[in-house]
Amino acid sequence: MKRLLVALTAALVITSTAAGASLAFSSPVAATEPTTIESCTTINASGEYVLANNITGAQDGCIQITADNVTLDGDGHVLDGEGENYERAIVATDVENVTVHNVSITEWAGEGILFESVTGGEVRESSFEVVDRGAVVSDSSNVTVVDNHIFDVNIVGVELERTNNSHITANLFEEKYIYAGIELSHSHNNLIDQNTVRDIGGNVLNAKESNRNVIVNNTATDTYGGVIMRDSDGNRISENTLSDTDTAVSVRGAKNVISNNTVIGGFTGISVGGSEDTVVKNDVSHTIDFAITVDGTNQTITDNHIRGGGEGISGSGGGVRVEGANQTIANNNITGAVNSVKVQFSNGTIEIVDNNLESFQRGVWVADKERAVCGQKESTNASFVEVHGNAIADDGYHFYGVLNEANGTVNATGNYWGATDGPSSPEDQTVTDPKTGRQANGSGTTVSDGVRFDPFLTTDPTTDDAQSEA
Repeated sequence: MKRLLVALTAALVITSTAAGASLAFSSPVAATEPTTIESCTTINASGEYVLANNITGAQDGCIQITADNVTLDGDGHVLDGEGENYERAIVATDVENVTVHNVSITEWAGEGILFESVTGGEVRESSFEVVDRGAVVSDSSNVTVVDNHIFDVNIVGVELERTNNSHITANLFEEKYIYAGIELSHSHNNLIDQNTVRDIGGNVLNAKESNRNVIVNNTATDTYGGVIMRDSDGNRISENTLSDTDTAVSVRGAKNVISNNTVIGGFTGISVGGSEDTVVKNDVSHTIDFAITVDGTNQTITDNHIRGGGEGISGSGGGVRVEGANQTIANNNITGAVNSVKVQFSNGTIEIVDNNLESFQRGVWVADKERAVCGQKESTNASFVEVHGNAIADDGYHFYGVLNEANGTVNATGNYWGATDGPSSPEDQTVTDPKTGRQANGSGTTVSDGVRFDPFLTTDPTTDDAQSEA
């Protein structure tokens, strides 16, 4: 009898539980409608909000967001400051997880959208027109600015100030801009990728004191300048395409990597100054001045492909211009530059090794230069210049394979001069190796006085197993 009661009780419990579950699943939960906004306001409660109409003739800080977990949908409507010197359209301060999307912001004297002390959030699918600054993110982290159209902006499109671990991606910047499309200031570990910048009067990106950022897969054309970084370390600038800019990439700092970029035209291609930067596997073509310029110390320029360069600077531009100390120019392919490599103001070892230099006026030009820096005279010391293992080819276009105009002797032994019998001397002159006394009477490219060339390679090291003449 007891066993029967237990079984019946268990059956009732199972039946009741199943029924309860069935009732729970059959009860629909009503969806919460977004709160509509029809005029300037302060959002001080979590939730979803939507603009119901355009807001015109607004006020400073038209929409203020002071609560966490807020989504504001502009629904395609316009926040119009009407050019009345109102400073900001939307401001989020001291909050987490805020998203603003699908809003059009026009005619504001300050920031279109300001995120200040925000942790986690998005600005997306919005447009900014006739504002001083489009989207500004300050003292924040983990913010994404994505898929916005930012045009006819006076100063800066997107600005990160003291902001880390954030993402600027897939935005379109065009027209006007006095300063830059993107600006980083004291901002670290950010990703800037897949943006398009075109026809602006400023730079693609300005950065100062900003470290370990990644700038990758962006496209820019017809801008005043490209990616310009100052006092910034450990950044990676890779796989960008920059056309017709004044200077495509300019970096001053330490341990930055500039790699796999495509630079077409413009004035200067890539410029590095500081220490321990690496410029590798870039394709730079037809710059007016130099494709790559290098100063500072311990810089490495390697495996780049340079075509043309220097045509617009009365013969003084070209492939690579290098100064400073402990610099390495290696394994580059430089074709058709007026001067393949120019050395000036050398005050430490400059290694030019294993490069392929073709179709130049001067293959390696050690220029006699002087200047005063902080009251101290600097000049070019040719004795610091080491040129080895290069193919310095003659196609009838050149003036000199190696030209030394500075004090000291260039060590250029172990190079291939475009002929098995070695380098030649200038017309009506006989150059001899300053150490071995061998005459430069071959049929290869020309060397000047003050150049060691013996021994030399008798085969092209870029195509064959190089052999050195005894």
